[in-house]
Amino acid sequence: MEISYEVCRTVAVTTTDSERIYHTPDGDFPSVTTILSATDDNRWLAQWQARVGEEEAERIRRQTAERGTLIHSYLERALNGEDIADEISKGPRDVRTMTLGLLEVMRKNVTSTYVQELTVWNRDMGYAGRLDFVGEWNRAPAMIEFKTSKRKKYGKAAEKCLLQATAYALAYNSLFRTNIETIVTLVAIVDGGIQIIEDHAENFFEILSDRVGEYHRGHTA
Repeated sequence: MEISYEVCRTVAVTTTDSERIYHTPDGDFPSVTTILSATDDNRWLAQWQARVGEEEAERIRRQTAERGTLIHSYLERALNGEDIADEISKGPRDVRTMTLGLLEVMRKNVTSTYVQELTVWNRDMGYAGRLDFVGEWNRAPAMIEFKTSKRKKYGKAAEKCLLQATAYALAYNSLFRTNIETIVTLVAIVDGGIQIIEDHAENFFEILSDRVGEYHRGHTA
């Protein structure tokens, strides 16, 4: 089957408490986020939950997820040319500030748009996921991901963002015979400001391959 954007948009997904599975024309694959979360050192998460309490931890997770979903929705609509000014002005101030900040960075740096919000998969490596944006970042073909955070991301947190973008770039390249190398993650900080994390996919291929392999070794029937 020849893969097109239309085919990618028909891919079904099943979500449970522990994983997300994409049902692609080439088979069923776990999501990139499922793989990265399962192969992370999550001791800090258990320690944080113990410190703040289970109820408060769940409230923060829910608030964070809802804010991220809303911002992604606003970004997709605005980048498609829809006027969201009136609607966003009536919403939460943090959502408005973060969304407008991301849009301003995109306006200054994105020179061409290919596609956004698309399901892609890598049959050879065995994963799938839904990318945020593909276009040209300062005239270089790039995979661009959007994140929200209370603070800037450094170290392993920044690496995880770049691994996700790398995975999507490799999947997109494998499906559409492109050669996207530039990966960018734009992090909208709750208290204001946009962090730009930019690198090249080749710098993260080996780490990603190891993480994907580790996941599949632990989930072989």
